[in-house]
Amino acid sequence: MPITVAIAGGDQRLIDEFVIPMQAKGLCQFIVFGTKQQLEASAAYDYVACATDALAVTGAINAVQTQKAQIIMKGAIHTSTLLRAVLQKENQLRTEGVLSQVSVITFKDGSHRWVLSDPGLNIMPDVKTKIAITANAIAVAQTIGIKEPRVAVLSAVEEVSTKMQSSVDAKAVADYFKASACAAIVEGPLSMDIATDPSSAAQKKYTGMIQGDADVLIVPNIESGNLMYKTITRFIPSVISGAIMGAKVPIILTSRSDSMASKEASLQLALLNCKQMKEGLTDE
Repeated sequence: MPITVAIAGGDQRLIDEFVIPMQAKGLCQFIVFGTKQQLEASAAYDYVACATDALAVTGAINAVQTQKAQIIMKGAIHTSTLLRAVLQKENQLRTEGVLSQVSVITFKDGSHRWVLSDPGLNIMPDVKTKIAITANAIAVAQTIGIKEPRVAVLSAVEEVSTKMQSSVDAKAVADYFKASACAAIVEGPLSMDIATDPSSAAQKKYTGMIQGDADVLIVPNIESGNLMYKTITRFIPSVISGAIMGAKVPIILTSRSDSMASKEASLQLALLNCKQMKEGLTDE
C-alpha cells in the first residue's frame, strides 16, 4: 500500500512543482491541506480547503491520527505554526523521547555530506537533551547508509573550558556515548575546522579519531545551528533534506525558500524513515 503524505499549507506552486511531479514518479500519494480553493482537479492528490494555516495543520495531523496518512510535511506556512501543534500532547505525535530537527546536507560538488542537528527546534538544550539530539542524528546517519558515523559535538574550541559551557556539554555528551554500546564515534568538544578539515586537524595536532572527516555535526544551540544552516543554503551549492526526528511519524520540515530538489530529498528521507519504522513494528 503506497505511503500518503499530508501537507500542511499546500499552495499552487508547491502542488505544481512538487506534489504532481512526485506523484508522477510513484513515490507516494498526497493529501494537501491549503488555505486556497483548489484551482483544478487532479488525480495526483486530494485537496482540502482550510480557512486558516492553523486549520491546515490540524487537518494534516488528523489525517495521520486516522491513518489516512503516514507522513506530515510542512508546506507554505510558518514553521512555528506546525511545531506548536506537533508539540501539543493532545495531538499524540510525541514519544517519550526528545524531538529534534535533523538536516542532511549534500554538497553538489561531492566534497561533503553532513548530518546537522539541531538547527531549528531545541533552543538551548542541556546535556540530557543534547544526548537525545545526538542519538536522533546518529539514527538518521545510519538510515542513509553510514554504519558507524563520526560525530563531532561542536564548540568554539577543542579543549574543555569552564568559561565556555558548550565545551563542557560537548565533553559530557562524548563521554556518554563512549560508555555506551552505540555504533558511532562521538568526540567533543571539537571546533568546526578540526571536525571538517583534515589539514586543520593535522596542523592543530588533534589526536582524536575524527580528523576533519566528521559525518555528523551537533551544534551547541539553535542560534549556531540556524546560522550554519542558512549560511550553507545561501552560499554553498547543496541539496538539504530536513525532518523532525523522535515523533511517532516522520515530519518533513523544509523552508519555503528551499529548492524543489531539497524538498524531494527531504521526502526521500522521510519515506525511508517511515519504511524503517514500519519494519521495526513488524519485528516487534
